[in-house]
Amino acid sequence: MKQYTFSIFRLFSLIVIIPFLTYASTDNSSSMLLQEVMKARNTDLKSIEMNADLTVTMQGQTNNAQCEFIMLGKDSLSMHITGPFGFSVAKLFASSEYFLFLDNLQGRAIEGIPNADNLSKATFIPLSFNDYVSLLRAEIPGNAAEYIRLSDYADSNSILYKKPHSLGGIEFVLCSKTDGLIKQYQRKNAEGITEISVIYSGYQQYDSIMIPKNVTLSVPTKEILMKIEAQNIKVNNNISTAMRFKVPSSINILKME
Repeated sequence: MKQYTFSIFRLFSLIVIIPFLTYASTDNSSSMLLQEVMKARNTDLKSIEMNADLTVTMQGQTNNAQCEFIMLGKDSLSMHITGPFGFSVAKLFASSEYFLFLDNLQGRAIEGIPNADNLSKATFIPLSFNDYVSLLRAEIPGNAAEYIRLSDYADSNSILYKKPHSLGGIEFVLCSKTDGLIKQYQRKNAEGITEISVIYSGYQQYDSIMIPKNVTLSVPTKEILMKIEAQNIKVNNNISTAMRFKVPSSINILKME
């Protein structure tokens, strides 16, 4: 059971790496489509609720679970993961200033500042709150205007962008040329090793907003695989201040600064 939680909460993991290369030729003025699509999503996508089937494979072992996701804009995020027969495996709440993680199987809870280092220690995934919420909304973390189009990218149906990452390395975004929707986000470290890869497919329209039904995410250095297959997607419903949960009094909460 400990291995089950370990697998499930090393989330967002699929080792499917598009061989993004560093091209010599770039176009500094051609990220307008990316900027326009991201601006529209930031404005129009006020909330998402969905249930999802999760399939996680780690080091040859596969586990299945279900997850309820709720996102209130980019202000807060909650996830509730359940296992067989509806057993509550774990819960996560995060906002820009605070997170709370409850691991029911191991009887532990952790709270703190939701930076990538703290969330990695709690959930084993090196993503900050802003990374989590942006990528789950099929948006890029950070400022779209900082990306540069790689004009030598050969796929006639896609556009590839890159920008330096604040901690070193490079971020890549692969988008559809027709509508600017993200096909894949990828982050490489300074040594060129892929740290995060997120692939989107099966976009469908909800309340005039395109939402991917299938998301595969990876932390390749952890050798963990995961697929998210979303159902019952609801967009822009009214959500009360989200989604905090209570920790049982029998569990002490470990605090991370």
